[in-house]
Amino acid sequence: MSSEAGEGTSTSASPKKEQMDAQEKAQELLAQGKRNLICQEIPTAVQQFQDACQILSSAFGEMAKECAGAYFNYGSALLDLSRMEQDVLGNALEGVDVDADDEGGPNNKDQFEPPDKVDGATSKDQAMDDTEEGEEEEGDEEEEEEGEEEGEGAEEAGSQEDEDPDDVSNLQLSWEMLELAKIIYSKDSSKVSQLKAAEAHLKLGEVSLESEQYEQAISDLESCLEIQKKHLDSCDRAIAETYYQLGLACQMSKQLDKAKESFASAVTCLETKMEKLKAIVEEKPAKSPSQTMEPAESAQQEITEILDILPEIKEKIRDAEDENKSMEDIKNMAKQAMGTIFSAIPDSTSETGFAGTSSKSPVKSTEPQKTMDISHLIRKKRKPEEEEKKEEEDLENKKQKQEGGSGDSGVNGVHEKTDGKPEPVAAT
Repeated sequence: MSSEAGEGTSTSASPKKEQMDAQEKAQELLAQGKRNLICQEIPTAVQQFQDACQILSSAFGEMAKECAGAYFNYGSALLDLSRMEQDVLGNALEGVDVDADDEGGPNNKDQFEPPDKVDGATSKDQAMDDTEEGEEEEGDEEEEEEGEEEGEGAEEAGSQEDEDPDDVSNLQLSWEMLELAKIIYSKDSSKVSQLKAAEAHLKLGEVSLESEQYEQAISDLESCLEIQKKHLDSCDRAIAETYYQLGLACQMSKQLDKAKESFASAVTCLETKMEKLKAIVEEKPAKSPSQTMEPAESAQQEITEILDILPEIKEKIRDAEDENKSMEDIKNMAKQAMGTIFSAIPDSTSETGFAGTSSKSPVKSTEPQKTMDISHLIRKKRKPEEEEKKEEEDLENKKQKQEGGSGDSGVNGVHEKTDGKPEPVAAT
């Protein structure tokens, strides 16, 4: 029974021993990677962080809290490596000799031009032998070409097999590692883990800035600020750094008012911190056992650092103001240009209700308008009273003319009968 119990104890202790060994080895790799980052040996640091992640994830599981620190360091180093690659991209072809591949090339004619003549080949038999050899060579060349084509096809197939479809860029892999770290840290409600989650948010914001995903960067940086404000002093330099990164993201996305506000918050935070540091310098408190430097000396050193940082942030504020003013000027110029364009286009409506008949706006003029008199061209219609009066006048004139004639004789040789009807008169 005791031997069985001993076997069970050793079996249960074995995984713990493996985990402890794995954690110890991973911690050693992480320490080496951090030193290499300081020495700017970024590719080496990336490899060491990657190895540490593999060891810890195999021992504890991919989403174990023991892996969060390795994920964070690996993602941060990948971000630095991506930035380094972008910096050297423009100089990638410097120092390359484009004529280096030409050595032994077309200039060496002996390798490409077969001899036109064979020394001593003057007989007919030799000429026939040359012909047969030529035919054999052509056949051999055809076989070689077929073999080369098959070889090239095999190489292409091999290269396609070698290509990893899951291969991603360093920037994308950086985002994935930092996202894993953020998720793991966020599950722990302790102050230390929450502040680590805030750091992951900050790095994720920087990754999004590098990839020009400005809205995502703003979201991550605002999440970082929200956590930091809960657990840090309002004048902590970590908050100032987050405000600065947020200002950059807003400036890139043309949210200039918000950018100016974020930069100004960073300045306020640093200036407040500097006032507290000045008080420490004046008080000169005693050094505690855990401190490696006198508090006053450390405070003075930090003041110097802040004084070096402040001008740059204030310059960012002026840049945001100038850019905002330039955008306003552009908008005003655009409005004026549009007004000029529309003033030159005929109005689509007119006072008569027909499109395109007038280039003036339908505003009534206050000046009296002169009208053309066409009354002489219009025949007015008489009123009934006037017509009746006119008929009476015509009848009266007719009677007067008849009475002024010869006796009972009618006018123009026409006599009136007693019944009132005229009758013709014979000519004399």
